[in-house]
Amino acid sequence: MQTKIKKIDDGYAVLLPKELLEACDIRGEATVIVQNRTLIVAAAGWRPRQGWDEALQNLDVAAPIEDQETLAYWAGLPETAKPAKSDLETLSEATLREQPKPYGNPQSQGGA
Repeated sequence: MQTKIKKIDDGYAVLLPKELLEACDIRGEATVIVQNRTLIVAAAGWRPRQGWDEALQNLDVAAPIEDQETLAYWAGLPETAKPAKSDLETLSEATLREQPKPYGNPQSQGGA
């Protein structure tokens, strides 16, 4: 949604439709925070990660994370092959220290 920003006295105002404010339960005041150069406007009293504390306290940590069928599936997958050594790993230290050979004809002057 695009909107206008109006200068009012020494400040600025962002014009938002009434329906948008009602949908977010924003009335006379709002919470505004800056995150990654972005303004976040929320209902007054809102805070980031609101409700996370209660959700973590109610989390049933004894519940199984995976069922037996899923674990059997993962256990039955073939192992992955070890990655081949890269060219740099197979070269000797002396080879890596060699000066590169010039490209093209070093006698010629001029370019392409």
